[in-house]
Amino acid sequence: MEKANKKCSCQEHLEIDAIAYCQECKIYMCNKCINYHGALFKNHHQNNLGKGYQDNYIDICKEENHSNTIK
Repeated sequence: MEKANKKCSCQEHLEIDAIAYCQECKIYMCNKCINYHGALFKNHHQNNLGKGYQDNYIDICKEENHSNTIK
């Protein structure tokens, strides 16, 4: 069974598929929101939701001296 696409968290875009997820804000973003969010929050970790992404990879380690990227 294929997983349904995540939708944008913005109230005005709830029907639009999300293309990214923000680690700090815990929100999903569509192509309309991602640029605004990136300009406002330059230090936030935005993860692209490519084909086959997994929800269990959403939480990136925030421990000091650990990598903030999934390898």
